[in-house]
Amino acid sequence: MADNLTALVRMFDEYEQATQEGRADSEKCRDYYDGRQLSEAEMRTLRRRKQPIVIENLIRPKIDYLCGLERQTRTDPKAYPRTAGHEDDANAATDALRYVTDDQLLDIKRSGVFQNMLIEGFGGVEVGHVKTRDGYDPKVTLIAWDRLFYDPHSCQPDFSDATFVGYVTWMDTETAKGRWPDRAD
Repeated sequence: MADNLTALVRMFDEYEQATQEGRADSEKCRDYYDGRQLSEAEMRTLRRRKQPIVIENLIRPKIDYLCGLERQTRTDPKAYPRTAGHEDDANAATDALRYVTDDQLLDIKRSGVFQNMLIEGFGGVEVGHVKTRDGYDPKVTLIAWDRLFYDPHSCQPDFSDATFVGYVTWMDTETAKGRWPDRAD
């Protein structure tokens, strides 16, 4: 257990050190989208001169337009058969994909990732499962862009060459112990 934790901390530290400048740029991009485009020093100067602080945010409408375009051009998932004899299988797969898309509000989560990609530069979801009385159901969780970490030496845009990809989440010790009682130590 300690070796795994040490390895995870090393991965996160490597990411954090190598991406410090990029993460600062991502935060600045979010500030610009949110209309916080002037520094405190610039706003102090304007106040001292008794000038109004006026920001004409041209970034937000452009991002919102692109997000609207993403929502407008969505399509429903569809599986296609490899051969004519597999049409029923493809229809069953299509039904399963559409069930998960609807059940997990995948369109909303996909839009959240898309907006993160436009503003901060990357985003993601975790695809997992939850135990139900009938077995397991898929679970898709939107991960905030600033909680993701990855191999900073990865070159592929989809991180397919990354040696690690993960996310950080913070919780109270008691919550963690309740979630993983067999690893409470």
